[in-house]
Amino acid sequence: MHGGQVGDFFRAGGPLSRTVDSYELRPEQITVAERIDAHLQVGGRLLIEAGTGTGKTLAYLAPLLASGRRSVISTGTKTLQDQLFNKDVPLLEKALGRTIDARLMKGRSNYLCIERAGETAKSPPLPGTEERTLFDTIIAWQGDTIDGDRAGLAVLTDDNVMWRDLSATSEQCRGRNCPHFERCFVTQARRLAQTAELVIVNHHLYFADLALRARGFDQSVALLPEHDIVVFDEAHELDEVAAQHFGVNISERRIQELAHDVARAVKTEPSLVARFGKTMQRLDSSTNDLFDALPFDHARGRVLIEPTARGNVRDRVMRVDSLLEEIENELTASSLEDRGLLARRAAAIASEIAFCTGIPTRQSLAGATEIEEESTSFVRYTELHGRSRLLVARPVDVSGVIDNTLRAPASIFVSATLRVGNAFTHFRNRLGLEDAEELAVGSPFDYAANAALYLPNDLPEPDDPAFVQRACDRVAVLIEASGGGAFVLCTSHRMLQSLRSTLKFPVLTQGQAPKQQLIDRFREHGNTVLLGTSTFWSGVDVAGRALRLVIIDKLPFASPSDPIVAARVARIKAKGQDPFRTYQLPQAALQLRQGFGRLIRRTDDRGMVAILDRRITQRSYGKTFLDSLPACQRLSALEDATRYLALL
Repeated sequence: MHGGQVGDFFRAGGPLSRTVDSYELRPEQITVAERIDAHLQVGGRLLIEAGTGTGKTLAYLAPLLASGRRSVISTGTKTLQDQLFNKDVPLLEKALGRTIDARLMKGRSNYLCIERAGETAKSPPLPGTEERTLFDTIIAWQGDTIDGDRAGLAVLTDDNVMWRDLSATSEQCRGRNCPHFERCFVTQARRLAQTAELVIVNHHLYFADLALRARGFDQSVALLPEHDIVVFDEAHELDEVAAQHFGVNISERRIQELAHDVARAVKTEPSLVARFGKTMQRLDSSTNDLFDALPFDHARGRVLIEPTARGNVRDRVMRVDSLLEEIENELTASSLEDRGLLARRAAAIASEIAFCTGIPTRQSLAGATEIEEESTSFVRYTELHGRSRLLVARPVDVSGVIDNTLRAPASIFVSATLRVGNAFTHFRNRLGLEDAEELAVGSPFDYAANAALYLPNDLPEPDDPAFVQRACDRVAVLIEASGGGAFVLCTSHRMLQSLRSTLKFPVLTQGQAPKQQLIDRFREHGNTVLLGTSTFWSGVDVAGRALRLVIIDKLPFASPSDPIVAARVARIKAKGQDPFRTYQLPQAALQLRQGFGRLIRRTDDRGMVAILDRRITQRSYGKTFLDSLPACQRLSALEDATRYLALL
């Protein structure tokens, strides 16, 4: 297959139809594939909205492979990564009759670090403990594994603490100075990717790599090879990912990791152990004092660091900065092998604390300065991730990131939800893609015949104190009628907890287990209920009768008190624009489209989406939401909704 022949690959009698049993010709798929094929001849940027069921992964894989150029595919979810690597690529190999050199790459923390594993083995966990059993299992696995990917360790849970000591962050990696550099699993993965025709990554890895390169890190630390083409699938998530990686954050854990690594480095030098030990104790105490003085709130999540709060913590920031400077100087003056790496880490942490708090110290802002030059407007806040407290500075506007850092000659942005109404305007503005070409193709699914949208008008408005209980009661009635098989997508943890205590059906709740485990259990049970917040609104694919009802409690407007949202609103107002119409409303409409999209995943799927927020029919802006959803049967009476569900 060569460029210009891509359409024939999908047509009746073509290689794909001869490979796939009960092959279904999809005109939308051919349209996407041929447009991408033509785009690759000239380069530039292309936005594609391809409705659910289009077969978009094969539609972009075929022209990428036909181009003969090195390509990277970046996805928003691990599920899609696995589908591409384990299902779509093998299918194309069979259809094309050739081997495809494809590589699946993950973030550095997914790979065992030989150096750190060896250091840990010198002081392993106590014999007879669960930790020692796990450690021995990992060390035995190290001798057998080909790629060092933690996915090969079935006994390792997602949140296992031990793995942090056995993997390395980009900051901890010694690069070419490491004695294990040639055998390093990350090095091997990168070398394999250097010659691969296709590399599959996720958005976080892609943008982390862009950010590392933008900040001038050693190229041995970067993960991704140079490439000619990049496809961003699930591209609707890119602005948030870019903001995360082109921002700055500092956690207590990162400071603790520095102390831990310094302690490991000096333990062979008795004269340094006592001196650094005392300094590290003071750093630990001062770090706790600093974080204790900042505002953290589990319920609110992100909490803005107000100018008044900066005044209250200035002395604490200076104290931590002074200790980090002392550590940096002592490391530089020592004879330790890793003194340079550790000293640079201490300096980086000091500069990033200064940047995240907005309090100038003796440190220049190093890498943070480069970020600020790209976008002078940052919002600073605190955030809780599990037990770890973070200081964060994020760019309010990331529209310049793509222009300034994306070097691939051809870039393609794909999702089922890029448009609001019939326009790409919101997505273009958020990512600064004004010059991009565009293509929109609809879904082949018959929503009019197979889906219904229930919009009750008899519930209180969401800000009414009675809403939560009335909504919980309505959810219970709908689930009773459907016999389970329901996703309930909540816009708040309060609603999630209220539903959890109300519903009598078997319930799976976000947080009970890792996301994929919950989805697998839901799919296997067939008649259960899954309660989730934002993480379940997208990237979840449950086809068949196991999911026949999706309930959305409220229109998914982002909280105006969220520091990032508030900063973006203020920035838009300063330009004389309406933030509700240009940012808050289109963002919520895209989120609602994602939630609706969980329902119909195959041509024979049937079901109902219920939106319990009466504002969608009673406010003028409700039309924006409704116009963004697929055309299907609409119901407003509860008896009609329950009758429809009973027949599914």
